[in-house]
Amino acid sequence: MQTNMFRLGDAAWYRWVSFVLAAVVQFGPGRHFYRGAWNQFKARSSNMDTLVALGSTTAFAYSA
Repeated sequence: MQTNMFRLGDAAWYRWVSFVLAAVVQFGPGRHFYRGAWNQFKARSSNMDTLVALGSTTAFAYSA
């Protein structure tokens, strides 16, 4: 089964554009979760922000 219909995954420029767009989303709108997780870390506690920050960071790092 062909998962890359337009074969864009083979182009180096497409991989870089995808990386940059994912980083913008990760560290732009996602900074709210990082701030919340950091505040909870300083309070020696955790909440949903911690879970979202850890999970999305792990997924971003793995895909990068």
